[in-house]
Amino acid sequence: MGLVAQSSGSALGSVGEPYRWSTLPTGEDISRVLPFEADVFGGHYATELQGNWLALTNTEKRVGFGMTFPADIFHTLWIWQVYGGWRGLYQLAIEPWVGYPVRWEEALAAGRTHRLLPNDPVEYTVSAAAYTGIERVSAIHSDGDKIRVLPR
Repeated sequence: MGLVAQSSGSALGSVGEPYRWSTLPTGEDISRVLPFEADVFGGHYATELQGNWLALTNTEKRVGFGMTFPADIFHTLWIWQVYGGWRGLYQLAIEPWVGYPVRWEEALAAGRTHRLLPNDPVEYTVSAAAYTGIERVSAIHSDGDKIRVLPR
Protein backbone atom coordinates (compact mmCIF):
# COMPACT_ATOMS: atom_id res chain seq x y z
CA MET A 1 0.00 0.00 0.00
CA GLY A 2 1.00 3.61 -0.43
CA LEU A 3 0.18 6.72 1.56
CA VAL A 4 0.65 10.31 0.39
CA ALA A 5 2.39 12.25 3.17
CA GLN A 6 3.38 15.35 1.19
CA SER A 7 2.33 16.63 -2.20
CA SER A 8 2.62 19.91 -4.06
CA GLY A 9 0.18 18.91 -6.79
CA SER A 10 -2.35 16.35 -7.95
CA ALA A 11 0.26 14.52 -10.07
CA LEU A 12 1.63 13.12 -6.79
CA GLY A 13 -1.71 12.67 -5.00
CA SER A 14 -3.49 14.41 -2.15
CA VAL A 15 -2.02 14.49 1.37
CA GLY A 16 -3.45 11.70 3.52
CA GLU A 17 -4.63 9.71 0.52
CA PRO A 18 -4.01 5.94 0.72
CA TYR A 19 -3.63 3.96 -2.51
CA ARG A 20 -2.79 0.50 -3.76
CA TRP A 21 0.88 0.56 -4.83
CA SER A 22 1.71 1.91 -7.36
CA THR A 23 -1.37 3.59 -8.84
CA LEU A 24 -2.93 6.71 -7.34
CA PRO A 25 -6.73 7.09 -7.53
CA THR A 26 -6.10 9.58 -10.38
CA GLY A 27 -4.51 6.76 -12.41
CA GLU A 28 -1.00 8.21 -12.05
CA ASP A 29 1.65 5.46 -11.68
CA ILE A 30 3.79 6.63 -8.76
CA SER A 31 6.54 4.13 -9.64
CA ARG A 32 7.40 6.17 -12.74
CA VAL A 33 9.76 9.14 -12.47
CA LEU A 34 8.19 12.34 -13.76
CA PRO A 35 10.10 14.83 -15.93
CA PHE A 36 11.65 17.96 -14.43
CA GLU A 37 8.94 20.00 -16.17
CA ALA A 38 6.26 18.39 -13.95
CA ASP A 39 7.29 21.02 -11.37
CA VAL A 40 6.04 19.01 -8.36
CA PHE A 41 7.38 17.39 -5.21
CA GLY A 42 6.00 14.82 -2.82
CA GLY A 43 6.70 12.36 -0.09
CA HIS A 44 5.05 8.95 0.07
CA TYR A 45 5.20 5.98 2.39
CA ALA A 46 5.15 2.45 1.03
CA THR A 47 3.55 0.35 3.76
CA GLU A 48 2.60 -3.31 4.10
CA LEU A 49 5.75 -4.35 2.26
CA GLN A 50 5.77 -7.81 0.68
CA GLY A 51 9.53 -8.27 0.98
CA ASN A 52 12.74 -6.86 2.35
CA TRP A 53 14.18 -5.19 -0.73
CA LEU A 54 13.83 -2.18 -2.99
CA ALA A 55 15.03 -1.42 -6.49
CA LEU A 56 15.23 1.66 -8.68
CA THR A 57 15.77 0.90 -12.36
CA ASN A 58 16.24 3.04 -15.46
CA THR A 59 14.23 0.80 -17.77
CA GLU A 60 15.56 2.42 -20.95
CA LYS A 61 19.24 2.09 -20.03
CA ARG A 62 18.68 -1.19 -18.12
CA VAL A 63 20.73 -0.08 -15.11
CA GLY A 64 19.73 0.29 -11.50
CA PHE A 65 20.39 0.18 -7.80
CA GLY A 66 18.86 -2.14 -5.24
CA MET A 67 19.17 -3.01 -1.60
CA THR A 68 17.99 -5.47 1.02
CA PHE A 69 17.16 -4.63 4.61
CA PRO A 70 15.68 -6.42 7.63
CA ALA A 71 11.91 -6.09 7.29
CA ASP A 72 11.34 -6.62 11.01
CA ILE A 73 13.18 -3.34 11.67
CA PHE A 74 12.45 -1.38 8.48
CA HIS A 75 8.84 -2.14 7.60
CA THR A 76 8.13 1.06 5.66
CA LEU A 77 9.78 2.87 2.76
CA TRP A 78 9.98 6.65 2.53
CA ILE A 79 9.91 7.89 -1.06
CA TRP A 80 10.92 11.51 -1.58
CA GLN A 81 10.18 12.77 -5.10
CA VAL A 82 11.35 16.15 -6.36
CA TYR A 83 10.61 16.73 -10.03
CA GLY A 84 11.57 20.39 -10.47
CA GLY A 85 9.04 21.64 -7.95
CA TRP A 86 11.21 22.27 -4.91
CA ARG A 87 14.19 24.63 -5.11
CA GLY A 88 14.59 23.69 -8.77
CA LEU A 89 15.91 20.22 -7.83
CA TYR A 90 15.41 16.95 -9.67
CA GLN A 91 15.86 13.94 -7.42
CA LEU A 92 14.35 10.77 -6.06
CA ALA A 93 15.28 9.11 -2.78
CA ILE A 94 13.97 5.82 -1.42
CA GLU A 95 14.83 4.93 2.16
CA PRO A 96 13.91 2.04 4.42
CA TRP A 97 12.20 3.53 7.50
CA VAL A 98 11.28 2.17 10.91
CA GLY A 99 7.73 3.52 10.70
CA TYR A 100 5.42 6.36 9.85
CA PRO A 101 4.42 9.16 10.05
CA VAL A 102 7.70 11.08 10.15
CA ARG A 103 7.12 12.41 13.67
CA TRP A 104 8.28 9.65 15.99
CA GLU A 105 5.74 10.42 18.74
CA GLU A 106 2.87 10.10 16.25
CA ALA A 107 4.27 6.89 14.78
CA LEU A 108 4.69 5.40 18.28
CA ALA A 109 1.15 6.38 19.29
CA ALA A 110 -0.16 4.73 16.10
CA GLY A 111 1.83 1.55 16.81
CA ARG A 112 3.89 1.94 13.63
CA THR A 113 7.43 2.22 14.99
CA HIS A 114 9.80 0.79 17.59
CA ARG A 115 11.02 2.15 20.87
CA LEU A 116 14.75 1.73 21.41
CA LEU A 117 15.56 1.48 25.10
CA PRO A 118 18.86 2.59 26.67
CA ASN A 119 21.54 -0.11 26.51
CA ASP A 120 19.36 -2.17 24.15
CA PRO A 121 21.43 -2.36 20.96
CA VAL A 122 19.99 -3.16 17.56
CA GLU A 123 22.24 -4.78 14.98
CA TYR A 124 21.32 -5.41 11.37
CA THR A 125 22.78 -5.79 7.91
CA VAL A 126 21.85 -3.82 4.82
CA SER A 127 23.15 -4.92 1.41
CA ALA A 128 23.30 -2.85 -1.76
CA ALA A 129 24.02 -3.56 -5.40
CA ALA A 130 24.28 -1.70 -8.67
CA TYR A 131 23.16 -3.77 -11.65
CA THR A 132 23.04 -3.68 -15.45
CA GLY A 133 21.18 -5.59 -18.14
CA ILE A 134 17.92 -5.74 -16.18
CA GLU A 135 14.79 -3.83 -17.14
CA ARG A 136 12.60 -4.88 -14.19
CA VAL A 137 13.43 -6.58 -10.89
CA SER A 138 11.34 -9.38 -9.36
CA ALA A 139 13.38 -9.82 -6.17
CA ILE A 140 16.71 -9.15 -4.52
CA HIS A 141 18.29 -11.70 -2.18
CA SER A 142 21.26 -11.26 0.09
CA ASP A 143 23.13 -14.39 1.17
CA GLY A 144 26.05 -13.40 3.34
CA ASP A 145 28.62 -11.77 1.05
CA LYS A 146 26.54 -12.25 -2.11
CA ILE A 147 23.60 -10.26 -3.35
CA ARG A 148 21.46 -11.55 -6.23
CA VAL A 149 19.22 -9.31 -8.32
CA LEU A 150 16.57 -11.36 -10.10
CA PRO A 151 14.97 -10.04 -13.30
CA ARG A 152 11.21 -10.09 -13.83
